Formats: sequence, C-alpha cells, structure tokens
Amino acid sequence: HAAGTEEYLTVLEGRIRVSAGEKTTDLAEGDFIIYGSDVEHSIENMSAGRAHIHMVVRFSRRQW
Repeated sequence: HAAGTEEYLTVLEGRIRVSAGEKTTDLAEGDFIIYGSDVEHSIENMSAGRAHIHMVVRFSRRQW
C-alpha cells in the first residue's frame, strides 16, 4: 500500500493474529485495531474453524 495507508479491522467471530512491521497482536471476537499497512503486514486465523472480520482500508490520498 502507499505511504500513510491504514487498515481498520474488527473481529466479528473467531481469533486472529495481526502483524504489521515489528508489532504483533492477537485479537478475539469484538476486538478492533487500527494499524499502518504501508509496511509488511499479515492477518492470520488463529481459530480452529473460520474467523470473520470486517476491514476498511484508508488511503492517505486518492489512488484513482
């Protein structure tokens, strides 16, 4: 993503692990996080089954 891009993520069901840059955190149902996504980042399902999330990607400037 372009410099300044952020992701807003809410866990709707299950457990996930979010890593962005050198930071990692585990989240459960109902948790919310904002993180910079202009660095190496990942989202990992830590549940035994499916995890459901809602994500909004906010770009710092118009991309198109």
